[in-house]
Order: sequence, then structure tokens, then C-alpha cells
Amino acid sequence: MVKKHVEKSILFQGVPSVPMRIMEIREIKFPVKLARSQDVLDVVKDLRRADRETFAVLHLNAKNVILSREIVSVGTIDSAAVYPREVLKSAILYNASSVILAHNHPSGDPAPSSSDKQITRDVIGTLILAGVRTLDHVIVGNGDKSFSFADSGLMADYESLIRKTLENAGLLSAELSGDLDE
Repeated sequence: MVKKHVEKSILFQGVPSVPMRIMEIREIKFPVKLARSQDVLDVVKDLRRADRETFAVLHLNAKNVILSREIVSVGTIDSAAVYPREVLKSAILYNASSVILAHNHPSGDPAPSSSDKQITRDVIGTLILAGVRTLDHVIVGNGDKSFSFADSGLMADYESLIRKTLENAGLLSAELSGDLDE
């Protein structure tokens, strides 16, 4: 006699379930050399399909070749909890000399929110102290819509401001500030 296993959920009985479509992560053949923001978009375009904010970190070597890609956070329809220490941890574990941040906006509008700008500044500041550069933060929206902090000039502005602040506080050595002669 075969017993049928019937799972009953008293809490959600009678409530239709809605499948969560995060995304299928396509396989990327590493290493991939990056030369421009369009190259980054080619690597993270699958984030467009996610129905939740999904935050990824691309780990690069000194020649801007992607070593790996890691999803560090999957959030809700309009936010994802991203912690700079987790980005730092992943950069150290992958022995990255630089990183590129990327996430999607399920709304389709890639314009950066104030939270997007703040996490970008926080990650830059955290990684600078470890000698890891943050090269870009790309936000993907619907279709071909995207936003690049580097292309807009925000990355350079943020990095310059953060470096000056850290130097003035005595927290950034000449080696990490890039002021050493080679």
C-alpha cells in the first residue's frame, strides 16, 4: 500500500500562492575583460528579469578582468539591504583589486535613489580603507535603460570627497590615497 503525502498548511489554507520569480542566473564564462560600462551591462543584464531588487558585486583583478560575480543581497520590490562589510568580505575572499556594484530596479526606472547614492558612498569609503577600488555602480531598468555612476561622474566625485575626508582625518595613508610615486 502506497501512502500519499499530503502537505497541509493551516496558516495559508485557501490562499493562492504567488511564485517568486527572482531570476535565473546565466552562466558567465570568466574571465571577462571590462573596458566600458556597456561591457558591465552585458554581464549583469540578467538582473533585469528579477522581480526583487538584486544586488551583485563583480570582483576584478588589477587588469579589470572579472574574476567572479556574487549576489550579495536579494530584497523586496523596491529595496535591498546591502551592507558594506559584506561587499568588503566578498572582495577580500575573491582577492579583488577592484569591484563593480550592480543592481536592478524592478520598477524599470534606473534613476538612482538617495539610498542607492548612500550605499555607493558607504561601499567606496569602506573599500578605500582596504585598498580596493570601487569602479562603478550600475543600475539596470527595463529594456536598454540603465544608469552608471561612473559615466555620470558621481563615482569620481564620491571617491574624491571620501579620500579627502579620510586624509583630513588621518585615516588614509599616502599609499592608499594614490599619492605615491611609482
